[in-house]
Amino acid sequence: MTTQTDSGMVKLIFSDQVPEAVEAGARMMEDSPVLRKQASVTFDCSADELRPDKDHVAIHLAALGDFEHYGFNRNFDSFPKQACVDRHETFVTHGAVFEHHKNRDRDKNMGTIVKSAYNEPMGRIELLIHAHKDKAAEHLSRLEKTGEVSFSMACKVPNDRCYVAGTQILTPEGHVGIEELSVGDYVISHLGKRRKVTNIHHSTYSGELRTISATGTGKTTLTANHPIFSVPKAKLRAKSGRRYRLQAGTNYVPMYDIDLGEVTDAAVLTAADRVRVGDSFITPVKLLPEVGAAANTRHNYQCWGDYRVTTVDKIESSYVTDLPVYNLTVAVDETYIADGFATHNCSVCDNLRKSAKDPKQCEHIRDDFGKVARDGTVTGTHNDLPTWFDISFVSRPADRIAWNLKMASAGTQDAIKAAEDAGIWVPDQLETSTPGYQEKLALTKQLVKSEANYLRIAEGGVKTATDRYLSELLKSATCTIPDAAIDQLRREMPDSVMRKLAESRIVMDVDSFFKYAFGLDYGSVADSMPSIREDVAGPLFSRLYKSGAYQKVCRNNYFDVDTAARLMYGLDRLSFGDGIKVASQTCSFDSAIVRDRIVDMTIQGLRPTVKKGSSVDDGAPNGGACIYAAYKLSALRSVCRGGEESERDVALAVAQNMVNKTGE
Repeated sequence: MTTQTDSGMVKLIFSDQVPEAVEAGARMMEDSPVLRKQASVTFDCSADELRPDKDHVAIHLAALGDFEHYGFNRNFDSFPKQACVDRHETFVTHGAVFEHHKNRDRDKNMGTIVKSAYNEPMGRIELLIHAHKDKAAEHLSRLEKTGEVSFSMACKVPNDRCYVAGTQILTPEGHVGIEELSVGDYVISHLGKRRKVTNIHHSTYSGELRTISATGTGKTTLTANHPIFSVPKAKLRAKSGRRYRLQAGTNYVPMYDIDLGEVTDAAVLTAADRVRVGDSFITPVKLLPEVGAAANTRHNYQCWGDYRVTTVDKIESSYVTDLPVYNLTVAVDETYIADGFATHNCSVCDNLRKSAKDPKQCEHIRDDFGKVARDGTVTGTHNDLPTWFDISFVSRPADRIAWNLKMASAGTQDAIKAAEDAGIWVPDQLETSTPGYQEKLALTKQLVKSEANYLRIAEGGVKTATDRYLSELLKSATCTIPDAAIDQLRREMPDSVMRKLAESRIVMDVDSFFKYAFGLDYGSVADSMPSIREDVAGPLFSRLYKSGAYQKVCRNNYFDVDTAARLMYGLDRLSFGDGIKVASQTCSFDSAIVRDRIVDMTIQGLRPTVKKGSSVDDGAPNGGACIYAAYKLSALRSVCRGGEESERDVALAVAQNMVNKTGE
């Protein structure tokens, strides 16, 4: 068995949280000349592609800006330029226009997202939507009268990335936060030269990180193989091991009466994992106004010619997988000064977070999210892989004000919490991170159809050949696994038992499942079993689907079995006693065994009926029933073999749930 996996996060971004400089907003495009201009200049298409039909109005939206131009938005989320360039089309492929994110029924949208584009000069995503004149009448009226309409956007991200904005890059105008730089800006290289930034991009890195601290400079984190300018420890020490003390601003060491030569000749590009405590880093002095002539005697660094020299006093190591790396390419010298360190092209961001409660999230997000440090740095999150699926008109600003006040009292405006409060529905096609989700979703839909067939029999009786076939399956579904067999199964490890059950094509009925899980007397769930049985009879999967609870159930892979790898576990050598054999006779989905059970029940004269449980409209099933549903989907995924036999397996699984057993 495996544990339940994280399936990413849903984030909600409101238009009034986007930085004002983005000029996020909407305007109607009723004039043909304006439509033609936007088609040509912004969306690179023909005007006919943007022109709405008689029932819709075209609206041009400036949605959100990229991080490189505008930094974090007001809830401390950001969308890097590359994410905007690569992912803006997901608005069109997955999105639609709704009101208040009532988006579960995609056919009840207020409009469609026709085109998307990344506006390079403005650094923002722009959309062309068609809003229905009647469905969106209230919002269109407001837009026409005031020129403004509030909207919000929902996206799903597999993870976000901790980013401590404000890493100071030395430029001709002084220190500038790295997030404020753009291609074409100038920075200062390790030689003190004015050099142009030629590229800004992201990549990923797996391996060792080195966090290097230097007295008087601070610390920086680099990939293990990343080159950084350093002066080897031996260059600044006498044979006795004593550290040279330079005359400030010169190459001369008075105590030893020697000239060390130019520091740029002594400094070498060294991989971060080869830097040692005692080595030194260099920074051009003339660009550091805080460094005075007396620096060598009054501060924790000294000046070697025109450079400040600081000593490495601590090195820490850590390991990461698929960590996004922020790259800054500089012309000619290919270096820049970051946080006082002369480095070569890149600065490493911190950590990936897979969910809001990810136990492995870094302390920056956990403890400092949205906070401004004394040095002006701000901690927020980058979203590198957003999939946009919903844009909604928001018509009740008072609700937004109340929500803002609530979040402000908590310290941050959290986009994840906003999405939870809005009850946003994530389209099933976006769920790709949980193994088996799509297979379980397909099984759920088949189970819903089969439940409808059994409900038809319960209400109208047996009328067709299909009804007679389903009624015969009810006979096979009356059996439960005897307590003695369950007791034997409980003596082995659960993962081994689940694999052996899958190998034998056994799907436990609800009573057998809870006896196996909690004990023959049902343990702590004994008092809950009547309500669990009722909700399983349900119809269980119809209620899950209608309430939306099926998504969580399909994501639960705790009971999943890798049947392809089962032989690796040597299951045949385990001592299951007669447990598996007896369980097969009662609950196996093997065709021959099912047929034998039907014959036995027929000979005994049993004619089981469909048990009516709770209503489809009663909301989500209780927790115990949901756990059983998760198990049943995992078991069915293991035993179904395709074709007509799979249809029979699905029908039999429903019969197990809905059969009215003898004596009930």
